[in-house]
Formats: sequence, C-alpha cells, structure tokens
Amino acid sequence: MIQSHFWKLPPRFEFYTDGCRCDRLIEAYGFCERGVWCRTEIVTHLNYRPGYTTSEREAHRFRKELLRWERESPDEL
Repeated sequence: MIQSHFWKLPPRFEFYTDGCRCDRLIEAYGFCERGVWCRTEIVTHLNYRPGYTTSEREAHRFRKELLRWERESPDEL
C-alpha cells in the first residue's frame, strides 16, 4: 500500500527567488485561505515584516535597501 503524505501551507509564509534580471533575491509573502495558496505579495519597504530575531537597526537598514532597489528598478516589480 502506498501512503501519501500531505503538507499543509500555513496561513502566511515567506519565500524567495533569485532568477530575475535584477541580481538580487526577491522575497515575497504567500497567503493561504482554507489551506489553498490564494495571494502573493512582493516584499517592499512598506510591507516588510522583520523576523523575531531581527533587530530594529537591521530592519531599518533592510527597509532602506528595499526602497533603494524599488526606486532603481521600478519596471522589475
């Protein structure tokens, strides 16, 4: 008998890709409703959520980097 195992996505999760022309990691938030992936948001300086180990100084630096990246490559978003 073959047993199948299913993993359930959490209501909110983070993921990234590095396959674009901008030469940086693109981070995004995924959102699920009733176990179904229903929405994705690219992480920007406006919606960035620091992790529980991120200091305020690191979070501020990362937001500034995101804002600079967004201004330099608006067509990439």
